Amino acid sequence: MAALLLQFPDTHALGLEAAQGLTASETFFWDLDDATRAWTKRLVARNAGKPPSMIHAGTYGATLHYLKAVAAAGTTDATKVVAKMKELPIDDFYTKGTVREDGRVMRPYYLLQVKKPSESKYQFDYLKLLATVPAEQAARPLSESACPMVKR
Repeated sequence: MAALLLQFPDTHALGLEAAQGLTASETFFWDLDDATRAWTKRLVARNAGKPPSMIHAGTYGATLHYLKAVAAAGTTDATKVVAKMKELPIDDFYTKGTVREDGRVMRPYYLLQVKKPSESKYQFDYLKLLATVPAEQAARPLSESACPMVKR
């Protein structure tokens, strides 16, 4: 069974017994690598022990990229900062990617499945990675975009 929207805190709230076998796609998987685990550990410590969702990670990552663009542009002028955001690669715990001409963040998506209770070995060990979908396959091609920011 696939969930239309199932984020990590939802799995935590449901518990493995109820959620086992559900599949979902997300752009953030807290247990993907050392960087995602380290960020999650810091957030959990500041968030009353509650696990993060991709919304938490996305908000943090987007703010970080914005601040890097402000520093690189040397201004808070929105037009210049957005141009710099599109120019700079995104390289943080959450995203290795780019901001496309139409404003879409190009990042991989992860197909995840909720583990059986017997498969979980440590705190928050709820999900297994089934597949990684590259950004170019996860997003509509730029050539099909109707966005007015796309120069044709």
